[in-house]
Amino acid sequence: RGNGILVLTKQGLLFTLAFPEKEYKIPIESITAVTLPKTFAGKTIFMPLLCVEFVVDGKEEAMAWAVKSPKEWKKAIEALVHQHASDNSRTSVASEEKEDKITDRSGDTVDGQTDKKSNDKADDLGNYKGKDKGNDKI
Repeated sequence: RGNGILVLTKQGLLFTLAFPEKEYKIPIESITAVTLPKTFAGKTIFMPLLCVEFVVDGKEEAMAWAVKSPKEWKKAIEALVHQHASDNSRTSVASEEKEDKITDRSGDTVDGQTDKKSNDKADDLGNYKGKDKGNDKI
């Protein structure tokens, strides 16, 4: 509890507590929810607080602040979280596309091949992995 400065960047939230001087960083990728409660940590305030829930080292945490325009803060944070998730899904798809290359028996790289029925990928020896036991060689 205390006064300080709250800053939102593309990387996350930064809160610097004035006294005792302490800095808290919440990376965008760790944010799981943004809410506007009137009660937090056993204290009731008769106005909406900006509450950010996040995960640190597998543990769920939350921090809340009394800010001007909490709805605007919430929208801005949620937009960054959504943008970050979209960017990561594009990066993930690009990584999967790169990994979609396999090596045939001669050592040449070929495009990843899939069984049209089961969409199972072939391993580097040309054997299908998965449930479909149909044609097991490429």
